[in-house]
Amino acid sequence: MKLNKIVAFFAFMTLALLPVAANAAKNPFVMPDPPFDTAKVQYKLGGAQKGAEVLYIDGKKRATHTDASMSMFGMSTAQKTIVITTPDKIVNIDLEKGEGTETGNMLTYMAQEYDKLSAAEQATVRKNAEKMGRNLMGMMPGGQIKTSKGTLMGKPVDIVSAMGITTYSWSGADVMLKTQGSLGPMQVDTQAVSLETNVAIPADAFAIPAGVKVTFDQQADDMQRTMAKNWINNLKDPNFGKNGGNAGMGAMFGAPTGQQGHGQPAPGAYGSSGEHGEQQGEPGADEAMEQGMKVLQGLFGN
Repeated sequence: MKLNKIVAFFAFMTLALLPVAANAAKNPFVMPDPPFDTAKVQYKLGGAQKGAEVLYIDGKKRATHTDASMSMFGMSTAQKTIVITTPDKIVNIDLEKGEGTETGNMLTYMAQEYDKLSAAEQATVRKNAEKMGRNLMGMMPGGQIKTSKGTLMGKPVDIVSAMGITTYSWSGADVMLKTQGSLGPMQVDTQAVSLETNVAIPADAFAIPAGVKVTFDQQADDMQRTMAKNWINNLKDPNFGKNGGNAGMGAMFGAPTGQQGHGQPAPGAYGSSGEHGEQQGEPGADEAMEQGMKVLQGLFGN
């Protein structure tokens, strides 16, 4: 799993959701155009993952090429991957295996669900999304979030510290310039060493290499669509989050929300002793969040 990509996702979600209450005229789940036409960012990877990475950006298209090795518990695994992201799809390519998987883009699914809402429901979503942005990191172990502003590589950056990780993201560009820290035994140290904008992008930057077979992962795509629908349905609820963040977030990842849809456990979700249980095979909040995290891992490759 690319730990730094997962952490970067949560940092992005936090920063993206915090200001949405003020953006009444915009769909908060539609990625804005970056402040450049093209960009190329080269990274040095340290910590548990050592090697190099290159990010290519062309409008709303992104491609991350990674050539590294992951070391953990005395074992080293080669990681040669390409992740291609567009508003329509995400393609994860494992060059070691010569294969890849494709799904749709969950943020686009969320934007589509948001567009289906009334103006009043959209206002509630923006309000609850801002609240969720403030609480998202706090749900994780050691997740008390701290945010600040700064400058790195001559660019203004949003600095987010949580879960033992600090990220530095170019403000308004959604480009991670630095990620450092540790989460349990995993050390993360990713730093941009070169940043160029409005440059020529190699023709093969967004191409699937010859000989690589890419298959559409219908199961993962279906789960992304379900998660997107659950997130928006729960965020439009005026009572979202009033019954505890874990229950609310569990529902967003697919757990049942109960008869009122207010983040309450479904009937029978808890046994008579108060222990967590299941009914008719439906996942509980913890299990649903675990399933959701697997989807997020799939968004960034393994």
